Amino acid sequence: MFVCNTETVGEEVLTRYHSVIAYDDSLPYPARVASCLEQITSEYVLFVHDIDVILKFDTSMFSHLFDTIKTHSIDRLFFGMVKPCDDMIHTNTLSLARAKRSPIFALPYDVGPSIWKRSVFLDMMRKYSKETYRSIETSGIQSELASYRCYAIAPNPHYFPLFHLARPMSHTFVFLHILASGKWFDLLCYMDLQSDLMRLLTKYNISTSIRGIGSGFHLFHVSRSLETT
Repeated sequence: MFVCNTETVGEEVLTRYHSVIAYDDSLPYPARVASCLEQITSEYVLFVHDIDVILKFDTSMFSHLFDTIKTHSIDRLFFGMVKPCDDMIHTNTLSLARAKRSPIFALPYDVGPSIWKRSVFLDMMRKYSKETYRSIETSGIQSELASYRCYAIAPNPHYFPLFHLARPMSHTFVFLHILASGKWFDLLCYMDLQSDLMRLLTKYNISTSIRGIGSGFHLFHVSRSLETT
């Protein structure tokens, strides 16, 4: 499924994708998301922005994840990795921990890739429909979602994080957060995914000098920590 603004919809897009949903770009960010969710009937959605390039998608693992989500009535599953806590879900292959706000991640809500129960996601986007892409992360949505069943991947003896922009991420769903505010990060910030970025830059003949590196986007590579308290 491809989601884009109404101006992007054309014959090439319509023929390339099985399903296309268009939104009004003049609406605030949450309202745009809500308008898209209203056109979807699935119980759950995998939500990914266009600045997050998917590098690995394990179909069998996702099938297992969705079974776990349904069994435990999870409202949101975030693909960042957090340290274990007193509210855990364990399967044969994965451990999930309750997603709580931390110095590393703005949780239980952030704009990163995640699996949502569509009805919960839609309710939140409608309620906070006047926020922006960034302001919604510091809005009342955080305290409200704290009462919902929001989880993230946790490490176990056989499952360790990879690091990207100083954030521990899960191997279950590997994505490259390629830009922020239209700017690149310093190449070292991409950490464990730097070689993947370089491969994409070479393949598509992209120069980072055109957009440039964003102010303050140089220091993320110094930390490799799961610490979230």
